[in-house]
Amino acid sequence: MSSTDPEGNLLHEGDVVAQCAQSFENMKVVLEAAGGSLRDVVQYDVYVVSDVWDQISATRQHYFNSDPLPACVGVCVKELHPPGTLIEIGAIAVVE
Repeated sequence: MSSTDPEGNLLHEGDVVAQCAQSFENMKVVLEAAGGSLRDVVQYDVYVVSDVWDQISATRQHYFNSDPLPACVGVCVKELHPPGTLIEIGAIAVVE
C-alpha cells in the first residue's frame, strides 16, 4: 500500500509520517473489504527511500498495538513509484 487515493494519485507529498498513516488506512480498507482487519496481518514489509524509522515508529505502533505483533521487515530503497512516494507497505494477512 502506498499513500494514494483510489485513482492512484499520490497524497501527502514530502511528509513520510502522513504517507505512512495513509498507507495503513488504505491497508485497512482492503482488509475490511476482504472481511478482515489489521489484526489479521502476520507480516508487513516497509519500503522507505531514506532512514526514517524513528519518524514512523509511533505511526506503526498506532496501527499495530496488539499482542502478538506481526513480523516486520524494513528495507531502504533508492526510489518508489509514483515519484514523491517516500514509503510503501506490503502485508501478508490470514483472513478466515
